[in-house]
Amino acid sequence: ALFIFLLRQSGSLQVPGLSGKYLKLLFLIKSLTGIFITYISIHFLEPTDMLGFFHSGQKFFQLLKSDPVLFFRIFIGIEDQSAEPFLNTIGGWYVYVWDAGLNDNRIIIRINALISFLSNGNIYVHSVFFSFLSTLGMIFLLKSVSKIINNRNLIHAVIALTFLPGLLCWTSIISKESLVIFLIGTLLYSFQVFLKNSKNKLNTFLLLLTLLTFSFSRVYVLLLLLPSLIAWTYCHKKKKKKSGIVFLIVHLVSISSLI
Repeated sequence: ALFIFLLRQSGSLQVPGLSGKYLKLLFLIKSLTGIFITYISIHFLEPTDMLGFFHSGQKFFQLLKSDPVLFFRIFIGIEDQSAEPFLNTIGGWYVYVWDAGLNDNRIIIRINALISFLSNGNIYVHSVFFSFLSTLGMIFLLKSVSKIINNRNLIHAVIALTFLPGLLCWTSIISKESLVIFLIGTLLYSFQVFLKNSKNKLNTFLLLLTLLTFSFSRVYVLLLLLPSLIAWTYCHKKKKKKSGIVFLIVHLVSISSLI
């Protein structure tokens, strides 16, 4: 109910030219899909990453009660030898011996620990939260393109974002993909706002925070988006009308540099 209220009342979550009912429908479908998949995973499937993230987040949250200082130290990334005995019990925290904290499992576990303040250990609350997170990403993605495509195509985009099976399933549950969709949408929208008004401190903070989070998760997704951001910046500064050619050239140069 809270998330529906935010979608209805928050002006920053409205997409120009698109009725709010489509966004609420998107969120409701994603939430119900996430709850269904979570139920199936709990009762009929072998242990999954989704359940692993949830249980690890719960165990991390319980540390707050027994050792709040250690909880906050780990949460902000201070992981010394005193934290190792506990972290060795957290499934998925250590993925590679060389990762030095650069794996997205830890971000998902931290998010689950935060949600636990409100969920009382109910996994379905966590599922709905991740559905809302990915819905926010899709809304920001739509906002970033709303001025360059017509209303009819916006509706088609919402339908695609809602009903593409892989996208619907993987971004409606406790997953890294839900976070990635949120980061992509937030990055593109905050970058668009930054190009128009670089003095907007709140947006600049959001952009930097998104880039930082990307660097600790799917950094290769950020690298794939980089040529588009470069082309976008050039077209904006030079006020190029034939932006398609600029995007094509920048991407061709980027690909050729890897060969």
